[in-house]
Parts: sequence; C-alpha cells; structure tokens
Amino acid sequence: MRFALRLGGAVAVLSAAIVGCSATDSGSPDTTVVGSSLLPATAQPPAIGTPELESQMTVFGDPGTVAFAYDVVHASAGFVAVGVQFSERLPNLGPAPPHEGRIWLSADGISWQDTTPAEMFTDVRLHHIFVRADGTLVAIGSSGPGDRPPTYAAWESRDGRDWQSTATGLPAGAATVAHGGMGYLALVRPSGATDRPELWHSTDGRTWARVRQLMDGAYAMSAGDEGFVVVGSQGPPDHSTWESFGIASADGREWFESSSPPPSAVFLAPLGGDWISISYDFGLGPLPSETPVWFSANGLDWIPRGEVTLEEVAARPVNCRAYPSRLSSGGGWLVMGSTLSYPCSEGGFVVHGTQQISDDGRSWVPLPFESSIVGVSGSGSLVNAAADDDDHLVLVGQMNNNAALWSLALR
Repeated sequence: MRFALRLGGAVAVLSAAIVGCSATDSGSPDTTVVGSSLLPATAQPPAIGTPELESQMTVFGDPGTVAFAYDVVHASAGFVAVGVQFSERLPNLGPAPPHEGRIWLSADGISWQDTTPAEMFTDVRLHHIFVRADGTLVAIGSSGPGDRPPTYAAWESRDGRDWQSTATGLPAGAATVAHGGMGYLALVRPSGATDRPELWHSTDGRTWARVRQLMDGAYAMSAGDEGFVVVGSQGPPDHSTWESFGIASADGREWFESSSPPPSAVFLAPLGGDWISISYDFGLGPLPSETPVWFSANGLDWIPRGEVTLEEVAARPVNCRAYPSRLSSGGGWLVMGSTLSYPCSEGGFVVHGTQQISDDGRSWVPLPFESSIVGVSGSGSLVNAAADDDDHLVLVGQMNNNAALWSLALR
C-alpha cells in the first residue's frame, strides 16, 4: 500500500507494509496487510523539498491484550525498543491488569524480534532506555499498584537479549535520561512527595553528579550535539503564578537562564545543532486550533517558528480538538504526536490524533498511519519516540492497542 504526500516541489512516498505478529514470536510472523487511510493535510507545504520516505510497520500484540512501545535507541546491537504488554484491555478507571515489560530488537530497523527474558519484567512497565558510553544498554521501568507511588528499577544488557538488574547511579524516583554530544543529562523526580525535580549530569552514563535543583513545575529536557536545554513552566505548588522557564548549558554543569523562554512550552527536541519547542496551553476557554512552534540556535534566544494546525473531529456533545502529546526527533526529522480531547478522550479512555512530520519545525504534514475511530479507546496511532542510524528513522509507539514499530528509510 503506497501513499504520496506532496511537499512543496518534492514528493514524499511512504510505502506501508504492516506486519502482524504475536508478542512472543521470534521473528517469522505471517504477513497481513491492514487497511489504512491517508489523513487530510493539516499544514502549509514547506518551502523546501523533502526526501523520499518508505515506511514499514511491525506490530506486536495478542488478541484481547494491549501493548505499547514507549522508547527506542540505536546501539551496537541495533535498534532496541522497550514497552509493556497487558494481559487484557485497560480499564477506564482502576488498577492496571497484570502486565509484563517487553524488549524488542532489530539489527536493521526493519525486522524485529521480541527478546524479552522470561519472567524478568513481571508487572513492570519499561518506559525508558538509553546507552552508556561503554555501549551498555540501560532500561528503566516502574512497578507497583495504582493506588501508591510506583517503584523504579533498572536493568542492563550488552546485546539486548540478556538482561540483569543494575543501579543507575541516580537517586530513587522517576528519571528520564537524554544523551548528546556533551554527555548525559537526567531529569529526576525524587520519590518524596515534597522533593523538587533535579538535574544530574554524567560524562559516561554511569557516574552522576547533581547540577541543579528546579522549582515545582512541568519541564521538557533534551540533549543535542552542542549541549543541553530545559524548558517549561515553574512556580509555587499551588500553580498560582507559574511562569515560563528556560535554561541551557554547553557542558551540563554550568547553566544559563533564558531571558525569552518559549511560553507554555510542553515539548522540546534537538534538530541538528538547533532546538525546537512546542507550546500549548489548555486554558479556560475553547481549545486552540493551532499550537505554536519555537526555534532557538542556542537554547536561550527563542523566536517563533510558526504553528502546527490541530485537527478537529466531529463528536457529541461537542467536537474534539487534537492537542500535542509527544515530540520526537531523529535523522533530521521531527515527529509530533497528538491525542483527541474530551469527549473523545477522558481519563483512561484515549483516542489518538494525527501524527505529523517535519524537517524544519516550520512546515508539517500528517503521516499516513492508521487513523482513529471516535468512540473506540486506543484506536489510531501514536508515536512515542524515535531513533535513527544512517539508513533508517525508527518510530515506536502504538496502533489500535498494539505495540507498533515503524521503519522509515532515509534517502
């Protein structure tokens, strides 16, 4: 099944071969073609041409279960993705059903295998993975009942197949690690209810030092070729006077504050040596039809880059509006995921919106992935993370309650 997207003076062609296989298959699934539809364009054509992309999708999941792929990295073993599989459909309210963390491995970004060790990740959600300087893979997961704070743990592997428990070197709590040209930066949210978020830096991903404590707030953090950037909003715990916030560092140790941070920033991604941030504010009125995009060459000085048009979907009692829920980058590309607002999504009932791709952050077009059905929870597609090598941009996420891994050939 082929899709053509007209982008300025060039055509991006995406050939979607959708492969269905069980989450316990070992790499020789039966091939089935699943219907999809070309989503309507929601952005102005870019000023420059876009190279051709050819896309293939692999799906992991068993009938009656739910599986998500949350993160992916490229290492010496190839592409390694992490996620979770639930034994049954997720309830809209209440504790999650029994589940198991999942590991998927691909040598080329095209053919995938489930390499999850038996019984190692029982009742664990593997939500993050990074690669230390020595090539060791580190997967971070959480476990615990839904009525208490989760417990976080980590596992390491050299090949993506054999895993063992490890210590991250970071304090207890939720941690997200970004890796760039100047080392590693971790945004840690300690497990104590009154503890504030912290930034930790490492040159090798193993030995860490705390470099900054943040105020209460909502932050997006990333690492690029030339340093690190954090943007978001911060203020007192009651949210009464939260203000836009931005800092940048060339080495991860000395930080400088931005005098013009992007307002209401919710996502951040590197684009080459530059930075792209997306802003969004739910506010008290009607949801916006566009979300602003901001550009910075140094992480401190931000200027408007344009807007991404957000789709509107007919529903009752009111129409649903998409809002940005992810931003990923890799291979010179940005991918923005979206989720539909109330009444299409509420609580644990979630319907995915359009996934849009851009090569400059200014002009965006929708990816021709499986579209959602209003009233069907988990329907549609959502990209959670991206990684790349010289030949492929790999996107991971979910499609119709299955873990989905897309491979887009870069040429």
